[in-house]
Amino acid sequence: MKNKQIQAVIFDMDGLMFDTELLYQKAWQQAGSEMGLEVTEDFLATLRGGNYQQVKNRFLEQFGQKLDFDRLRDRRTALFDAELEKNGVPVKKGLRELLDYLRQNSCPSALASASTRQVVAHHLLETGLTDYFSVIITGDMVTACKPDPEVFYKAAEQLSCAPEHCMVLEDSINGIRAARAGGFLPVMVPDLTQPDESLCRLLYAKCDSLLDVIPLLEQAEDPSRYTPVQKRYE
Repeated sequence: MKNKQIQAVIFDMDGLMFDTELLYQKAWQQAGSEMGLEVTEDFLATLRGGNYQQVKNRFLEQFGQKLDFDRLRDRRTALFDAELEKNGVPVKKGLRELLDYLRQNSCPSALASASTRQVVAHHLLETGLTDYFSVIITGDMVTACKPDPEVFYKAAEQLSCAPEHCMVLEDSINGIRAARAGGFLPVMVPDLTQPDESLCRLLYAKCDSLLDVIPLLEQAEDPSRYTPVQKRYE
């Protein structure tokens, strides 16, 4: 690795490592349709990176306080799990190559996801990727979810790496905002949402796939390229 500014890489999971956001979207929409709700793509985009309570609150705001959210969510989970049972966990292009590259270059990797430990463990086990990550932080290990940077701070702390030397790979708006707010180096690999002009200003870089992250790490550091904000989690 020629970019000495980057000493560790923190991965989001859904939509970044695994092509699961589209599966979640379809499951939410089908579950909503069965309950007479129109769950739009734009609405779902605001949920990504949120924990159970945040997602529940958004649904109640959108569809009314009488909504049986847990029944809706249970149905979504059943539809999602059935898809994974049928076709397996879909791995994003370039993930294995990038993880191998980081291992070969002795660059530590962490996973920082809003999903629960159970879900993260399942996906990693099913894809054989558990051993690539020296640190795993999940949504039930933090008190605040993205766009709060807490999950990234916990990962950086366990990596013993300062945020300004941690590249964060994200596909979501909330994830990029969290990384930027925490003083990390946010790299967006878009999935269902493309960055607008305002979000692009927060980025260290944008890559079309995880394969494109490797050339980015092979570029010599350019100090004028990006200055992360200096913030710490209290």
